[in-house]
Amino acid sequence: MANVPIVNDTKVADKHIDFDYNKLQFNEDMFGANVYEALDKLGKTGANISAQVGKKVDEWNKTKIVDITNQLDSYTNTALYDKNNGYFYKTGENAMGQSDAVMADYDSFAKELLEKSNLSGNYLDMAKSTVAAKRNNIFKSVHKHDADETKNWQTNVYNQKESNFLNQAILDRNDDERLASNLKQGYNIINLQAQLQEWDQPTVDLKKKEFASKYHIAVINGLLGDGSLRAKQYYEAHKNEIDPNKHNQILNAVNSNELKYNSNQLADEYMLGAKSEEEALQKAYAIENIDLSDATAQRIRQKYSEIKRIKAQKENELIDGFYDIVLQKQQNGQPLSYDDIPDELSSKEKLSLMKYINQNGKPTSEDDVWLQLYNMSVNNAQGFVDVNLNRYKGDLTDGEYKQFVKRQEEIKTGKYLTQIKDDDKMITEALKAIGLNRNSAFPWGADKKDIAYSEIRAMVREFEIRKGRSITDNELMNITNSLGYKDQEGVILYKQLEKGMRERTGFIKDVMNDFVYYQSKHNGEMPPNDEKMKIIQQRINQKVQEQNQEISEAMNVAMNEFQGRRITSKYGIRTAPKKGASTNHKGIDLAYQMNEPIGAFVEGKVVYTGYSDSLGNYVGIKDKNGAIHQYGHTNKVLVKRGDKINKGDIIANAGSTGVSTGPHLHYAVIKADKYVDPVKYNEQNKTVEKNTENYTERIATDAKGNKALVQVDSNGKIVKVIREI
Repeated sequence: MANVPIVNDTKVADKHIDFDYNKLQFNEDMFGANVYEALDKLGKTGANISAQVGKKVDEWNKTKIVDITNQLDSYTNTALYDKNNGYFYKTGENAMGQSDAVMADYDSFAKELLEKSNLSGNYLDMAKSTVAAKRNNIFKSVHKHDADETKNWQTNVYNQKESNFLNQAILDRNDDERLASNLKQGYNIINLQAQLQEWDQPTVDLKKKEFASKYHIAVINGLLGDGSLRAKQYYEAHKNEIDPNKHNQILNAVNSNELKYNSNQLADEYMLGAKSEEEALQKAYAIENIDLSDATAQRIRQKYSEIKRIKAQKENELIDGFYDIVLQKQQNGQPLSYDDIPDELSSKEKLSLMKYINQNGKPTSEDDVWLQLYNMSVNNAQGFVDVNLNRYKGDLTDGEYKQFVKRQEEIKTGKYLTQIKDDDKMITEALKAIGLNRNSAFPWGADKKDIAYSEIRAMVREFEIRKGRSITDNELMNITNSLGYKDQEGVILYKQLEKGMRERTGFIKDVMNDFVYYQSKHNGEMPPNDEKMKIIQQRINQKVQEQNQEISEAMNVAMNEFQGRRITSKYGIRTAPKKGASTNHKGIDLAYQMNEPIGAFVEGKVVYTGYSDSLGNYVGIKDKNGAIHQYGHTNKVLVKRGDKINKGDIIANAGSTGVSTGPHLHYAVIKADKYVDPVKYNEQNKTVEKNTENYTERIATDAKGNKALVQVDSNGKIVKVIREI
């Protein structure tokens, strides 16, 4: 360490050394280098600490700014996106015009955060800038949602108002003045909506056009609901204001409504003046317009059906009431009398109840009633369930009545199906016992297996309902053997049965009844095989005779003026071949292939051609007697009105237009404005023509598919049946 002289030190004085203080000088050696360095470091440390503190303050303030933005995010998530009450989940009227309030709440929350932060200077400016940027983004989203939902609400209000106008149009459908006034108000609402939605003029015009179309359609639908003929008048008056794409649909509905109205009026008129349903139907069938004729006939059937339903319901109630009296008198030991029978019942019902009283509640069964109910239970189970068996109690024994009541319950609960399955199992075992396994080939071919089961099942069910109990194994074996399902002799017997079954429905039941009749004459013994053969053969012969008569009639028809064409559907009442087809056939149907040329059956003049939904493409030719010959369902008509036609001239190509099940020709004759049987008309007006040309032979087929070799002339007319094939 450097030596620093000490002035007051005695040693200095003793040495008699003088010091001039004015000449005294200082240097770092005088204080010491380390002290100087320490002081320097101390200064630098203070400055560093000051810098570190400043840095921490800066980080703390910036963290405050981040925290403010986090709190704003949390606030906006709740205020805007909360599923229960967030603004963005509000729609329509609830969201409309709320954007200013939402932003005011945001501003208030942000201001409170800034005040609590105690930020100042640049840090406060930074926080305000961050809050402002976030606010700008939120503002855009909030105001967009407000605008969108405002438009949605306005649209909903507009749509609701439009709906109200359309509903009011239906209510005012018969008041033209109110309809016109409401339409104008609708236009005013569209103008107001246009201002709110800022539509251009083309859009406004389109909206008015669409509204007018919907408005008029609503009126027409209301009138159609009334069945009013005004629907057609209104359509004709406003069709130019209705969307062209809707015209066909509306016109079809209007025409259908008019047809329904007219047919209903005519049905009431005909029923009022008719003594029976048949008489009313005949009047309907005389209507020249095919569609109106069929619709009127249908309405007549519906009305009579409803009358019958109401009558049957009333009779059921009266009959049930009668049997309530029966039960009461039985409990009190009182006798029944005719006075207990309701006077309102029909004669038939009264006779049945009188029989019940006469036989003291135990009448003898009448087979026709029993068979009617049995057949219904087998072939129309659901219909049978709805039958009031009390109506037939007077014609059934007590056991039969109870058995049918039981059958109704079995069908309702599904037990009947279970019984059939049990019977099938038993039938399988019976067939195995006589050497016929359902899974193996039958001696007459595997395709007959299901037929065998079906027949045996029918016999089993009939046996069980007649006996009122389940069939035994031995009884089932007897039935199985009786049908010829065993040995070669049985095969022959079955083939005879099969032949009869092919010819006529119900053949097997007739044969079984013949067997039962034989039993009644032979002490309950089933007929032996030779007797069975005789019975079956007699039934077959009876059918052959009927068939020969049908062939003869069919060939006579073919020899008429129909160029040998097979008649597939005759004139008159029939079952409609498909929905929409007539049940009263106004002509005959003749077999033709698609696009096969159709030759005129008579000479005459074309008086009309056209198309209808029911008849398709058609042509009408008037003959010399004034009758019109109508050819329908053609694929293409080849003649025009005014053309003169010779017999045999090609007038059209066959087709299947209109209500049709396939290619054919519908041929009708209209005489004195009424449809007549074409077969009879042609027979009555047939003239004998001399033909010196040679006849040719060809094969003709009748309506039943029977074939015969015939002679035809040059026009294709059959002049002679040579023999059956």
